[in-house]
Amino acid sequence: LNGGEYTDKSGEQKGEKIEWTVNLNYGQSSVSDVVLTDTPSSNQILLEDSFKVYGTNVAENGQVSVDVEQQLKAGEDYTLTINTDDNTGEQSFQLKFSSPISKPYVLKYESYINAVNGDTVSNSTQLDGKEITSQSTSSGESIKVRLTGGSGSGSGEKGSLEVVKTDSLTDEKLAGATFTLYDSQGEIAIKSATTDESGKVIFNNLLYKDYLLKEDNAPVGYNVGIDDTNKVTVNQESNTVTIKNDIITGSVKLTKLDSVDSSERLEGAVYSIKDSSDNVVKTNVTTNSNGEVVVNNLRPGNYTFVETKAPFGYVLDTTPIEFAIAFNNSERVNVEAKNTLQTFNAELTKKDVDSGEVIPGAIFELQDENGNSLLKGLMTQQTGQIVVEDLKPGNYQFVETQPAFGYELNSTPIPFTIEKGQDGVTKVVATNKLTPGAVELVKVDSEDATLYLENAVFE
Repeated sequence: LNGGEYTDKSGEQKGEKIEWTVNLNYGQSSVSDVVLTDTPSSNQILLEDSFKVYGTNVAENGQVSVDVEQQLKAGEDYTLTINTDDNTGEQSFQLKFSSPISKPYVLKYESYINAVNGDTVSNSTQLDGKEITSQSTSSGESIKVRLTGGSGSGSGEKGSLEVVKTDSLTDEKLAGATFTLYDSQGEIAIKSATTDESGKVIFNNLLYKDYLLKEDNAPVGYNVGIDDTNKVTVNQESNTVTIKNDIITGSVKLTKLDSVDSSERLEGAVYSIKDSSDNVVKTNVTTNSNGEVVVNNLRPGNYTFVETKAPFGYVLDTTPIEFAIAFNNSERVNVEAKNTLQTFNAELTKKDVDSGEVIPGAIFELQDENGNSLLKGLMTQQTGQIVVEDLKPGNYQFVETQPAFGYELNSTPIPFTIEKGQDGVTKVVATNKLTPGAVELVKVDSEDATLYLENAVFE
């Protein structure tokens, strides 16, 4: 029925597409190194994703029918190479079978009609193989285009569309963005391409009309620049559209802790963030009631936190806290910072309870509020004072352990408090009484000292 037939081609228009069918080796010859070459007319664009090769069933009478369950695998059973002229956009393709064939096969694919109403689109095929000697190895088909609703009713002029991909902040050109150009209804994926090192991709041989552009994949480390599709218009020989992409940003969380008690979270620490060039990129970054602050939308790079205001009652720590936002990594970076409580001085003044004069030489011990000894041997100076420095906020007491000469011991604890964030020195006063003395007056006769005289009255 099909003896000697190697290739036969037919096509059918479906809207703005042509569905092509190529019958291969219907004569069931044994052929190796089989290559099908197809050259479409320049007024159509091959739709790469539409290519499918099927096996067939052969009836007893030789009738061949397609078996869609026997679809061959691209890259294993055959290879497909589509060639596109960079300047004109004209195309051709080669389909090579990986193994010798002896059965019929059917190739089905589609092309986009890049023509106006009334134009003719055509294709020609050529099948080659080692054992093929017949001249009937080529086939062709011509179809007159019928478009309705105004489609393809323009001038017939053609131009190019250049898509430029850039960083939204720096305008750096970005390679690796993949775009697909669709018809104006978004139903036909006409062609896909990926931006090169110059951040550009060019779609050639396009009729003057509207299209839809979709960004399928963003460059590594970037977010997609087109949420859905963008309308683009080809209305001159060269058309350019620029698509800007936002880089994938990261975030950082700083946790502020007490330097001694890490369970103590510190609210109210204020920071600035600087980049690697020492430029301030964020200000007034303030820790919350959990001692945390989260900063988002940081571009990849190296940064530092610099404390500009310490939490209440703590010492400012201006030591830079370094962190890095990695490229193409949106995971949050976590850092910790610690502050030391402010310390203050306590001043005790020792005075005579009656005269108010200061008393040097009294010795005291500093204790915590529970009576545990902190410092011993603290002696009042000539000014009557003891000064203890660098006391953290808390409750304390002075206890006299040895009185000044001539005074009674006053061991009653003298409590005082160092307040968090207080203003100035904490001052306390301690008083002592002089030790009581005695005098004995003996009244005697002026000539006989052994004669004691009574009833003399004195003041």
